[in-house]
Amino acid sequence: MKIPKKIKICGKTYTIEMRNNRGINDGADKAASGSVWSQKIWIDSDQHIEGQEDCLLHEIIELILKETDFEVSHSLITTLGFILYQVLKDNNLLKEGD
Repeated sequence: MKIPKKIKICGKTYTIEMRNNRGINDGADKAASGSVWSQKIWIDSDQHIEGQEDCLLHEIIELILKETDFEVSHSLITTLGFILYQVLKDNNLLKEGD
């Protein structure tokens, strides 16, 4: 899939920022993160495209749950994101990037 520059989640437009080496540049030790408040998703661009796609799905799930006030464990979000990514990828449901 091509990582978009913007995505709508729960009626709000989120900007997606690709950042290289987030650990050094952003002080973030995560491959991706998202913020309901700033309506942004940050993804480390140094990782392989499959890692970027997996991170985007993870952040979408996480932001949906935050927007709808569901409280679940982070490990459940990680598992759901990984499984959803695998299903989409294994069944050729992701549009290839340019």
